[in-house]
Amino acid sequence: VLTLNLLQRREWQINRPVLAIVHEAAALRNFGDVVAPYTVAKPEWREDFTDSAKAQWKAAAREWYTQKKIRKVQAMNSQRTLEEAHDLAQYPTIWFAYYADFRGRKYAVSKGVSPQGNDLEKGLISLKQGKPVKSDSAQRWFRIHGANKWGLDKLTLEDRERWVLDNHIMLRDMGRSPLDHREWMDCDCPVQFLAWVMEYAAWVDNPATFQSHLALGQDGTCNGLQNFSALLRDEVGGAAVNLVPSETPRDIYKDVADFVMKILPDMPQSLERDLWIAHAVNRKVTKRTTMTLPYGCTRYACSTFVREYVEAVKPPEFPLELYGDLANYLSHLIWKALDGTVVKAREVMRWLQEWAQYTARLNKRPAWVTPSGLLVRNYYEREISKEVRSAAFNTRIRLSRPTGQADARKIANAVAPNFVHSLDAAHLDRVVQRACSEGMDPVTIHDDFGVHAEDTERFHQIIREEFVDMYDGLDILEVMREKVGFPTPPPNPGTLDLQRIKDSKYFFA
Repeated sequence: VLTLNLLQRREWQINRPVLAIVHEAAALRNFGDVVAPYTVAKPEWREDFTDSAKAQWKAAAREWYTQKKIRKVQAMNSQRTLEEAHDLAQYPTIWFAYYADFRGRKYAVSKGVSPQGNDLEKGLISLKQGKPVKSDSAQRWFRIHGANKWGLDKLTLEDRERWVLDNHIMLRDMGRSPLDHREWMDCDCPVQFLAWVMEYAAWVDNPATFQSHLALGQDGTCNGLQNFSALLRDEVGGAAVNLVPSETPRDIYKDVADFVMKILPDMPQSLERDLWIAHAVNRKVTKRTTMTLPYGCTRYACSTFVREYVEAVKPPEFPLELYGDLANYLSHLIWKALDGTVVKAREVMRWLQEWAQYTARLNKRPAWVTPSGLLVRNYYEREISKEVRSAAFNTRIRLSRPTGQADARKIANAVAPNFVHSLDAAHLDRVVQRACSEGMDPVTIHDDFGVHAEDTERFHQIIREEFVDMYDGLDILEVMREKVGFPTPPPNPGTLDLQRIKDSKYFFA
């Protein structure tokens, strides 16, 4: 409740200069989350098509309809966001209501602009209170934020700042006249970068009086795995997700991709193997599976993620009819690579599922208390459903009702994601309350925290201190085991020294 109240007190405003530029730029072209309805012409049909050409036309037409539907939804969302921003621009201050789910995760209530939305939704709002950018650390973090939004967040912090310094003239001119210098429209987060680069130009022009209204984000590296690795002191997985100091940021998605490329040549010869070797597995192929692993990702879901990648990229060496086979083939190798990269996380996930199934068989409700004191109940009931035809609208509706009996399968499948979400929510509670007690204005998106540039250096340490303090001496798994009499002890911890997290500059960056 305290965290909710602290977040709800945060004063926001519509960033009117950014809104004006986005409104004009939207009339010029699509960029980022700002899109117009799909206008690409449908593939042309000809009566003289051969059977092969007909098959190709059907595939192209199917893709055209799919993209048209996707673009329609995107266009409606961007239009709704812009309309709400225009409506709210008349008010000097706006606030967001927040709610917490049963795991403690905090969500802003919004249908348009939002501090937890996409690039457009976040880029159109800014903090009402501004703070100067005067100290050396504030200037450093302010530059790093711009590089992050441009898309350079995989570089070292020093290289990110250097990029801004090296491109000072370009960035200053872009911030002064964004419509004449439109390079920002092609960067990773165009609207958030636009908000930064306009502030950058204002800061350069009037450094003595300038005040920044942006919250500079500090994002965790695959935060679910960070929590599991800290809980089990996993020195292998912990190093992969930046729980230990390093000169350059570790990229676990690339680590998994490299592992796959290492074992691919040793697999039995097959067309699928040869095609993936020719294409070269990269971090984009493995990212979604690795990122969602702590939240219940399955090998089947991994296959779906790979296929979606293939369909989006359309590698020229991949035959269209083999997309499904190629995705299924690679999913098994990614699954194997994860076993060698995130060792303890896989162990604790299996232990949690067994614990949940055991508890459900005792007709007890699996539950635990988070480090912030929240009681989380991981309980789901079996349901009986029936399909009912509606005569009024000639539609079918499926109605469900609970049976009062535990759904052991659903309980087991949900326990790992619910457990790790409750842990990152507890960390968020600690960080927000600590930062507010020191006069900061933290903004949060689960595992992405931000404050003014002037506060970022201290905030950088608060995030680490609270994470280490939360896990130091935490014995939550043993408490869960003893409470229900589960006979299997938790996985043996590794050798990771939690104190090293405090010196890891890429833990959150």
